[in-house]
Amino acid sequence: MIKREISITIATVLLVTTVFLMFSYAIFKVDVSGDTNVITFGDVAMSFCKDSTCAETIPNIGNVIGTTTDENGITKYVPIYPSEKSEEEEWTTEDYAKLSPYIFTLTNDGTLGLYVTIFLNRDTTPGLSYTVDDVIYKDPVDDDQIMIAIGEQGNLPTKMLYSDTKVDTTGGQIIATKVELKPGETKVMYLYAWLKSDAENAAQGKYFVSQISARGEFIPED
Repeated sequence: MIKREISITIATVLLVTTVFLMFSYAIFKVDVSGDTNVITFGDVAMSFCKDSTCAETIPNIGNVIGTTTDENGITKYVPIYPSEKSEEEEWTTEDYAKLSPYIFTLTNDGTLGLYVTIFLNRDTTPGLSYTVDDVIYKDPVDDDQIMIAIGEQGNLPTKMLYSDTKVDTTGGQIIATKVELKPGETKVMYLYAWLKSDAENAAQGKYFVSQISARGEFIPED
């Protein structure tokens, strides 16, 4: 039997902008673009959910990292401090609870099992700049200053330096592989991003912009 492989790609679903204001803290800005993404190819289908319109039972889904809403409903930036704990140490659930994750779901809407790969790619558009409190940030921070962690709800996430992520043949920066989704199954995913605890002084006043996407490949039957 010839082993068939079909890949489906969910379009860009998240824009993460990290503006580093000082060596002592960073502000994270997350802009979510586009509607819920559903990709279908015959019996293969996968959907992405980023807000309560499709997952009202999940608290804080689509949470905007590094912002707070005041009593007047106005959203403002809040500082996020680098962790006091070294990233080389083993982190616990309590350590991650101190961070504010981006929460989304992946659902297998088809009748075939899927293996999902998740990517987080930098936006390399030239001439980008971001203004926060009248301060303009025009330079991207180096990859080796950014920590990323991703995992399924209820499990400890896997953390990594962004500079250590692998690149696949399409040029995608891989942050998770072999996320198995059975037909009809939904998994709640948590994505964390922060300035590493021993970041260099050169990381001050710079930004990190990236886009998250996912690709699912169906699991062929024996």
